[in-house]
Amino acid sequence: MARMHSAIVTDEMAGNLYMAGHGQRGQLGDSIGTALNFRRVQSLRDVRIVAVAIGRSHSVALDEESRVFVWGSNEHGQLG
Repeated sequence: MARMHSAIVTDEMAGNLYMAGHGQRGQLGDSIGTALNFRRVQSLRDVRIVAVAIGRSHSVALDEESRVFVWGSNEHGQLG
């Protein structure tokens, strides 16, 4: 959990990443500004996430095939 947003990874076979909180810099994914309730990250609905890390204004997810997905603010080059 970061200061202003949170993530949950469930045991579903795909589409198992949910996020909530403030997302003005894109850190919730899918152009969601703010979500008071956890919402599935639709852009990752066809993959199974195994780990997630979140920073102040960005998010990173790892899927079961070892692919890395990053989104949010890249103001300081944190997206790679």
